[in-house]
Amino acid sequence: MKSLLFIIGFLFLQIQVDAQCKKIYSFDTDQFGGPSANVKFNGKLVFSAFDPLHGRELWCTDGTESGTFMIKDIWTGTNSGISDYFSYTAFVHNNILYFRGDNGVHGVELWRSDGTTVGTYMISDLASGPTSSAPGEFAGVDSIVYFTANTGSQLWRTNGTASGTYSLMSFNVVRGLFGFNGKLYFSADQNNTGEELWRSNGTVNGTFLLKDLNGVVGTSLPCNFYKTTSTLFFTAVTNDGWELWKTDGTNSGTVMVKDIFPGGNGGVMDTYSEKYFSHIGDTLYFAAKDNNSGYQLWRSDGTGAGTVAISNVPNGILLTSPFSIVEGNVAFYSFYSDRFWMYSPSLDSSYLTNYPAFYALNLYPQKYLFFGSNLYYATKDTLYGAEVWISDGVNPSKRLQETHLVDNWYPGIPLGFNSILGTVGSKLVLSQARNPYDVRIPFFVYDTLTANTCFPPSVIVGVPVTSTTMHLVWNRVEETTTYQIRYKKSTDLIWTFASTKKKLLLFE
Repeated sequence: MKSLLFIIGFLFLQIQVDAQCKKIYSFDTDQFGGPSANVKFNGKLVFSAFDPLHGRELWCTDGTESGTFMIKDIWTGTNSGISDYFSYTAFVHNNILYFRGDNGVHGVELWRSDGTTVGTYMISDLASGPTSSAPGEFAGVDSIVYFTANTGSQLWRTNGTASGTYSLMSFNVVRGLFGFNGKLYFSADQNNTGEELWRSNGTVNGTFLLKDLNGVVGTSLPCNFYKTTSTLFFTAVTNDGWELWKTDGTNSGTVMVKDIFPGGNGGVMDTYSEKYFSHIGDTLYFAAKDNNSGYQLWRSDGTGAGTVAISNVPNGILLTSPFSIVEGNVAFYSFYSDRFWMYSPSLDSSYLTNYPAFYALNLYPQKYLFFGSNLYYATKDTLYGAEVWISDGVNPSKRLQETHLVDNWYPGIPLGFNSILGTVGSKLVLSQARNPYDVRIPFFVYDTLTANTCFPPSVIVGVPVTSTTMHLVWNRVEETTTYQIRYKKSTDLIWTFASTKKKLLLFE
């Protein structure tokens, strides 16, 4: 072993200074894969996850090993009480989590949780017996939570109790629920005349068609509701195409902000789809196009004159990339650029940053996250597949400690590389992708406050061994003073481990 270590030291080629991350849990996989996307709830990330003893159930993490646990086995036994689409059918309001669950007796119904086993229970069996009411979208207004049920054909309300849960109105379709200034706004079609803008104050008589934006014939499909500090914006389609609208809750105060692309063309969208917005104060930021260029970054103060383009980047901007707010600036991504762009409101100009960007990865969710002034992102390295890296926008990027010592890169598969799940306090939670050697998916945590005090060295080199290559990695073993060398031939699947407490043994 000493001779091997001498060879390693002699042929040392590269030192990669990594940040330290900690594995806190490993999850099994089912037909949906690993843990679902999450929602933030009372200082935790809550999600659905699978294990062989309980099926897919309700889990949470606070970024620690002891704080990662199943909240409740909703369908007792190995059957699953929650689906993989948890984040789409879960909502937090007034410190209570509302979601759809199935206990195997009542079908898919409305549930609530305070984060404890005892405080997690079905609110009401809306469709008696095993038939499912299948609650869908949620929105909160004051003490009321609104939701859709029965395949999106009914609007319901609840105060979190069985007696306070009841149906308000039936529709052909109801969706896009959004709370603003004490009222509920949504898109609905009641008489086969098309989806239009509705409003509700939580009573039957106070639930009504606010405005038919597209006339008696046709549908305006209001969607993508978004609020700044004082204005409710949304998108809708009329004879002017898909444009930006706003409402103050009155018929006369529901107006198109601006015909961004005149002549019936779509200024904000080409078709019904999800759209990203961000805001700073009362200023809205979004992607739009006019007759002068492709999609660019725009801003709006809710007036036509104050709705203007604020970028002119080559090839336009990526519509599937959220507009992150980074220390008072708006980050956005241009097609095929290798760096993020940033708009500065104080300078009223856009500029190319040194934060790295990758077109292929930005097409998928949970592949990058701005947290404070740092960018955390997933990308492929030269030897071990895709890992999560850190950039401060100035210095060279650093890689978080290697989470898996095989190539976990599978082009074309959305889950083929690591994902950034979110933040809990100062902690960044990330998951390792499923791979051919282990179908379990571990969670790792990187503490942004303390990790910078611990930079374990990692040596990645190629050593000629009888016309092949030996891969070598030197890492600090977590929470100890031990250093560990892992090595294998390129043709091997299994890594060999050697440990030492002598920090400089590599060079002895």
